[in-house]
Amino acid sequence: MKNKTRKHLLLLLFCLMSVAFAVTGNTVYASAAKVEAPARKWIFGNYDRVYFQKTDGTLHKGWLRRNGYVYYMHETSGVRVSGWRTIQGKRYFFQRNNGKLVTGWFHADGKKYYASSNGSLRTGWLTDGNSRYYLNASKKGAMQTGWAKIKEKKYYFYPNGKLAVKTWIDEKHYVNKKGVLDLDMVRKRKDTFRWPLDSQWRTITSTFGYRGEMSVGTSDHDGLDIAANMNTPIYAGRSGVIQTRKYSESAGNYIEIDHENGLVSQYMHMTKFAAGIKRGIRVKRGQLIGYVGSTGWSTGPHLHFGVKVNGVCSDPLKFVRKP
Repeated sequence: MKNKTRKHLLLLLFCLMSVAFAVTGNTVYASAAKVEAPARKWIFGNYDRVYFQKTDGTLHKGWLRRNGYVYYMHETSGVRVSGWRTIQGKRYFFQRNNGKLVTGWFHADGKKYYASSNGSLRTGWLTDGNSRYYLNASKKGAMQTGWAKIKEKKYYFYPNGKLAVKTWIDEKHYVNKKGVLDLDMVRKRKDTFRWPLDSQWRTITSTFGYRGEMSVGTSDHDGLDIAANMNTPIYAGRSGVIQTRKYSESAGNYIEIDHENGLVSQYMHMTKFAAGIKRGIRVKRGQLIGYVGSTGWSTGPHLHFGVKVNGVCSDPLKFVRKP
């Protein structure tokens, strides 16, 4: 009888405890104490693996946008990916230290790439601002530099990736306004002047002719002033003989080259002359002759480039095309 009574009491106690618990959805209540559902958060596992937990407690898989950044969680394991990744046939790059999707220009493995606003890697021609670039598909989208043959046409890209246009690359290579190698211009190069600086230095701060009252220099300007950084290389516009190499109060360090038939070119305000450049030697078109400076009557580093025909100053833009 006592054993039966004890069993009945135990059964009653179990029933009372069961009533005290209620389960609603994913939240369990026990004696009025609430247990919160799992929070959305990063989870850091072994071997530097990172996961993201959803509100139902499961791991997020696939694309994830978090605090304005985009990530990709492996479709099977849920691990946050980093580095190069091909997803549904498109190539992406995720920062190796935090997994953030990269857009725009970026460096990876010693090369430069460009990713669209959605993060997919670009290949082929790209226009950014006023410059054109080529992202070589055969090199997995790496930015092209140097010479490249594209659809049977030859182009030249500067070390920063920009396409060279309307300029001489060297004595035997000229690219036209579309950046294509122009062999006709190469054949005619003896009859042309090359731009006296590298083509990125093309801003003319003072043109040929009258320019009004000047605090430094003359009002009748007898050449072109081309803005450039100090010590930028200066090249001979055309083959000829150095007839003047000296310093003057107004022109500073300057050189004149005699191109025969009454044609002379001038290069003023140099910081210094190139090694081996002296009066009487013959120089080739495109040969280094000096470096941009601010000597003489000058308010800052630039090249004064002039052309004389039979002793009369002429507009240099009649003899050379601005790149």
